[in-house]
Amino acid sequence: PDQYFFLVGNIGFKKGTEKEGIFGIELFYENYLKGDKISRIIPSIRSLGIGLPTSSARTKVNLDGMNIHLTVDNDLQYILNDEMEKQFKKTNSEEAYAVLMDPNNGKILATSFFRKNKKNVANPIFQSQVEPGSIFKPLVIAAALQEKKIRRNTNFDIGNGTITKYKHTIRESSRSVKGILTTEEILKKSSNVGMVLIGDKFTNEEFDSYLERFGLYDKTGVDYPYEKKPRRESVKRWNGLKKSTMSFGQGIAVTPIQMITAFSAEINGGEMYQPYIVDKITDRDGLVVRRNLPIQKGKIITEAVSKEMRAMMELAVLEGTVKKAHVDDYRIGGKTGTAENPKGTDHSWFVGFSPAEDPKIAVAVVLENPKSNAKAAPIASKIFKEYKNIIE
Repeated sequence: PDQYFFLVGNIGFKKGTEKEGIFGIELFYENYLKGDKISRIIPSIRSLGIGLPTSSARTKVNLDGMNIHLTVDNDLQYILNDEMEKQFKKTNSEEAYAVLMDPNNGKILATSFFRKNKKNVANPIFQSQVEPGSIFKPLVIAAALQEKKIRRNTNFDIGNGTITKYKHTIRESSRSVKGILTTEEILKKSSNVGMVLIGDKFTNEEFDSYLERFGLYDKTGVDYPYEKKPRRESVKRWNGLKKSTMSFGQGIAVTPIQMITAFSAEINGGEMYQPYIVDKITDRDGLVVRRNLPIQKGKIITEAVSKEMRAMMELAVLEGTVKKAHVDDYRIGGKTGTAENPKGTDHSWFVGFSPAEDPKIAVAVVLENPKSNAKAAPIASKIFKEYKNIIE
């Protein structure tokens, strides 16, 4: 299937006459996989097809390369692939892709994607940059809580659901969102105006520094080739609207691997981990020659702030705009989002985690240009439900 092909990669001819890894893990770990070549002397007279003690020929002999062991969990990979394929067809999306991660160490537990355009061989999980939309709101709220600019019960007056900034009017996506809202309600109801007011608590430089701390200005360092590096615009070049629109996830682009990495730091107690997909490498005798271990990249928020964010995102699933991700008798948290990519096509996002009280998996799901206003949250709900069945 496509998802295995684009993750593991393939071999082919890049230079000369010898095959080598050309993309995916096959390329990234080429030096371990390609094996050794030795010369062996074989006594022979080639024309007669017989060997004599006094004649010899030299031949190249390939020895097998080493074995790559992925962090991928077979059960979770099957669940993710099965559900993503169903929803890709059902929603008639141009693309559908998702990644599952252990938020406590950066291990990638499953990846999957499907697309209509078979000529495109880029893996969107690591190489597609899209606006996050409302899934970005929890990161901004976490930063504001961390800096003690707001509290969970801070009140914001969003009036009739509109706000004007630099002669540009920003509106709520729902007309019912208006009046006085707490921070918790801003997240639960996914208020754009409320997020602009929270963004106003930051200077441009403070806001920019948190984007950097959450790893949104650089590659994650995942062990997969051609990870796309984000483009950073200097604060000095920001227009008046930049911070306001970024506060609700517009005017910034991220890859799914970036988003799930930042999101994991938000829910795991505040620790940023470098994502990785290869657990270990063994030689022909089964001996471990390399083991990838979790790499901590810094403390972003405190455990107390992380706990508050988990609680608010759980409430968003129970009572707010993320109800379609709900699973009976199981505590989960998350956030939905809708945005456009540079090509103008719609994206439906969902990021979430389970179980809410002590997250063991985090997921990011993207539907690109889905038909019939399809959303990503129901997909995550089914993934969490299957995960619940596994652990029980």
